[in-house]
Amino acid sequence: MISVDNFFPNEYVLSTVLCSYSSGGLLHEGRQCNAIVLRSGLVFHQYVKNALVSFYTVSSVMEGVLEILKSVPGLDNITYNSVLKGFLDHGYTSEALDVFSRMLSEGSVGDSICYVNVFGLCARLKDLKLGQQVHCRMVKSGLQLDVFLSSAIMDMYGKCGEILGARYIFYSHPDHNVVSWTTILAANFQNEFFEEALKLFLQMELQDVVPNEYTFAVLLNSCAGLSALGCGKTLHARIEKTGHGAFVVVGNALINMYFRSGHIEAARALFSNMMCRHTVTWNLIISGFSHHGLGEMHLQQLVQLFDLVVGAFDGTAGEAVSMRVDLVECSDGQNRIGILSHKRLSRSVGIFTAAFVLAILEGSTKPGVWFPEEGSLDGRK
Repeated sequence: MISVDNFFPNEYVLSTVLCSYSSGGLLHEGRQCNAIVLRSGLVFHQYVKNALVSFYTVSSVMEGVLEILKSVPGLDNITYNSVLKGFLDHGYTSEALDVFSRMLSEGSVGDSICYVNVFGLCARLKDLKLGQQVHCRMVKSGLQLDVFLSSAIMDMYGKCGEILGARYIFYSHPDHNVVSWTTILAANFQNEFFEEALKLFLQMELQDVVPNEYTFAVLLNSCAGLSALGCGKTLHARIEKTGHGAFVVVGNALINMYFRSGHIEAARALFSNMMCRHTVTWNLIISGFSHHGLGEMHLQQLVQLFDLVVGAFDGTAGEAVSMRVDLVECSDGQNRIGILSHKRLSRSVGIFTAAFVLAILEGSTKPGVWFPEEGSLDGRK
């Protein structure tokens, strides 16, 4: 370790070492360093406090952050902002709210980074009243809006269903970039103002703002909401030229748009050609085929799709989940096939795969899904 006999490193060395442990994912060594910090009394030094919070946040050990909050008084805005972001990133919403309340009780005046985090908290909670209170406090504090803060406020109002509040912030703040434009587009989409989102995009184009992958995703999903296939195809052609189709979020939006417009083969082709697929992608392809029924698919496509789902998670470490799909009967009542699969999957992936099978079999008259007991794979009980 870094201490020798009675020698203890100073605050600058400790903070540097903690940062290196954070980037290296060295949790055990970081905990040892934390013990040295406590023995040396340097835990009250601002650099060290910030480094400790960053270390535990990056290591996803939020209990360590909670311990620092309990035992170390006098946190500054930098530390509070780091704690807030860490709690939000890891889903600790109630703890994040407690931290903000503690800041206020200590008389701390939050900066723009703090309010961006707090508005993100309100958006996640979908708590409009809280968001309005935070907005009011921010205005009273005299904090000036920048493009990121205004985007956070718009996002909060949009996700809380208050589209007028989002529009007010957008039009009252003259300086916009692709982030703020995309945020107001998303706010309109989230509140089902699909046509308004597309009209705003035309204004964005007139301002010579270059769209990013998230802009295209919002626009494609707005086209899906309107079943505007022509508009969606135009966007698709542009995406092919700009290269944004390589982004998963854009691929997902394209699949959604084509499914919603009834173009199943186009959606299937996009799915097959995607280099990277996330859980959202699988959910889209599952729900899309399920919605349109097995009669829209050839039997071979069903088998290939099932193999893709299982194969995508092959080799995942975790609990062994055995699954047998016994007799898949297509909706025409004639084609039948038995599928037997035994894969090592994590618990969540097992549940997900089961959900896939149940969804894809919606059109079957006699679907059978059987989960054998551990060690039993040789037949149905």
